[in-house]
Amino acid sequence: MSLAIVSALFLGILLGIFTGVLPGFHINLLATLLLSISTFLLIYLSPFTLAIFIISIAITHIFLDSLPSTFLGAPNEDYALASLPAHSLLLQGNAYQAVIYITIGALSSIAIFTILSPLVIPFSKFFYPLISKFIPYILIAASIFLILKERNKLLALIIFLLSGTLGLAILNIQINQPLLPLLSGLFGVSILILSIKNKPTIPPQKTDFPEINKKEFAIAILSGFLSSIFLGFLPAITSSQSSAIASSFQKLKRNTFLILTGFTSASFAMLSIIALFSINKTRAGFLVVISHLLEKITSQQIAIFILTALITSSLAAIITIKLAKYFSRIINKINYQLICILALLFMLTLTIIISGFLGLLILATAASLGIIPQLNRISKLTLIGSLIIPTILFFLI
Repeated sequence: MSLAIVSALFLGILLGIFTGVLPGFHINLLATLLLSISTFLLIYLSPFTLAIFIISIAITHIFLDSLPSTFLGAPNEDYALASLPAHSLLLQGNAYQAVIYITIGALSSIAIFTILSPLVIPFSKFFYPLISKFIPYILIAASIFLILKERNKLLALIIFLLSGTLGLAILNIQINQPLLPLLSGLFGVSILILSIKNKPTIPPQKTDFPEINKKEFAIAILSGFLSSIFLGFLPAITSSQSSAIASSFQKLKRNTFLILTGFTSASFAMLSIIALFSINKTRAGFLVVISHLLEKITSQQIAIFILTALITSSLAAIITIKLAKYFSRIINKINYQLICILALLFMLTLTIIISGFLGLLILATAASLGIIPQLNRISKLTLIGSLIIPTILFFLI
C-alpha cells in the first residue's frame, strides 16, 4: 500500500471512532455528506484513495457503534436488535462483556469473509438471481416463527403489524433519511425514555474478559454466516433483518444473540463491498459514494478493499475493547440519567437537522410504539416488522 492509502486508512479510523460513539449517528449520514463534498475532496485525493478512506470509516463505525448501543441503548439500524439485551447486561454490571460478544462476532465475520472472498465472489454471481425470487416467502416464514415464540402471541402480532404499517408509511413519504427517526424511535429513544423515567441504578461494571462458550460461539457464527450469505446480496434486506431471521428459527441465548448481531452487521458491510464488484450492486450507503467515484471495480482494487477492511477491523476491535473498559469504569460514577437526557437531546437535534420536524413527529410516534413491548415483556424483535413488512410488499407487488 502507498503512503497515501495508508494515511487515508488511519484517518478513516479516526473519523469512524468519532461517528461510532455518537448515539444514533449512522454511517449513511456521513456517506451523504461525503458525497456532497466529494468534488472538493478529489482535489487532494485520488478516487481510489478516497474509497479507502470511506471503507475504513464504515468498518470502524460498525465496531465503535456497539458502545452507545450498549451503554445508552441508543442504536442505529446495525445494532437495533442488540440494544435491549446489551442494555440488560449493563444493568447487571456486564456491559463490557456485551461489547466483547458483539466485537468478537464482528471481527469473526470480517476474518471469515476475507478468507472466503475468492469463493464468495463467484457464488454471489450464481446465487443472486436464484434466491431473490424467494425472499418474501422466507421473510413471511421467519415472521411467523418470530411471533409464535412469544407468550402473548396476539399482542406480538399486533405490534409486528403496527410497526410494519408505520415502516410502510414512513418509507413512502418524502423525507430525508427516513430510517433515522424510525429506528431511533423504535429501538433507541424508547429505551432512553424508560431509563430516564425509571432512574435505573447502574451497578459497578465487571471488566473481566468473558469466557466464550465454544458451542454458543459456533451456533452464532454458523447462524450468522448462513443468514448473511443467503440474504446479504439482496436489496432492501438489512443486517437487523438477517439477525431477526436467523434468531427466529431457533432459541438463542443472550450472549449468542449478541455475537450473531455483531457478525451480521459486519458481514453485510463485507458482502456489500463484494457485491459492488461481483454483481455491480450497492448494498450500503457508503458504497453508493464509492460507486460514484469508481466506474468499475477491478479485481486488484477489490482485494485492497477487503484487506483494508481486515486491517481496519483489527485496529477498531482493539479500540472498541479499550474504550468499553474505560466506559465500564466510569459509567456508575456519573449521573446516568443526565447522560440519557443528553443522548436523547442529541438524537432529537440530529433528527430535526437531518429529517426535519416531520422526522421529529415520526420519532415520537416510533418511540411510543417502541415502549409497548418493553412494558408488556414482549421481545423488541417484533418491531422488526417495520422493515420486514415493507420488504415483503416490495418483492410481492
